[in-house]
Amino acid sequence: MGNDEHIRETKRALIEASSSPLSVVIVGIGDADFSAMESLDEHDPQTEGGRDITKFVGFNEYNSYNALTAAVLDEIPDQLVDFYYEKGILPPQPPNMNKDDVEIMPADDDERTVNFLG
Repeated sequence: MGNDEHIRETKRALIEASSSPLSVVIVGIGDADFSAMESLDEHDPQTEGGRDITKFVGFNEYNSYNALTAAVLDEIPDQLVDFYYEKGILPPQPPNMNKDDVEIMPADDDERTVNFLG
């Protein structure tokens, strides 16, 4: 089986998997040619069916872990919302709340939070 056939099979599997609440993130590490992996991220639901559940990110394109993390996680919320919306599973209405009953807590300023958020 050639590389092109592997990519077609993988794309078919991703389209089939798109009926599940699933996101697939592919991270290309190094200087290799990732065009085949990038092509998996070029899904057109209008012509190929299924939902777009795949995201390709080139590790070397980002100069900070914060930017890399943002790129990796970028599409996941929309992909998840699309799944539930297409299935007709909508969140319940929020309860009526009085804004005076909401307590706003101060942000943590411990070292872990500062290091994590940058």
